Amino acid sequence: SDIKQGCFAEVLTSVKEAQGVMVVVSNDKVLDAGLYSRLWCTWEVYCAVEDGVEIVVHPLTGTAAHLFGTGGREKFRPELGRCGNPALAVTEDENRIRRAIANG
Repeated sequence: SDIKQGCFAEVLTSVKEAQGVMVVVSNDKVLDAGLYSRLWCTWEVYCAVEDGVEIVVHPLTGTAAHLFGTGGREKFRPELGRCGNPALAVTEDENRIRRAIANG
């Protein structure tokens, strides 16, 4: 299936039609690796940017550590982002997201 047509695309369409915003809220459980080490989170922001949806980052969880991990943005490596447990094999979702981003 085309990942660009998934349920998140439907949500973004609704947000855009309502002239709403996407709110990014992280939590302390992702401080080591950062929210964007989670490939689905990266995909959602990518889609929002592509669709022209404004993104608002919650001020209390919008630190570099919350978003990019303890190394901050400078040491963040988006190509290492994963869906699910990074100790397991690469999932089909990961492959679909990477292909969709690579193909624009």
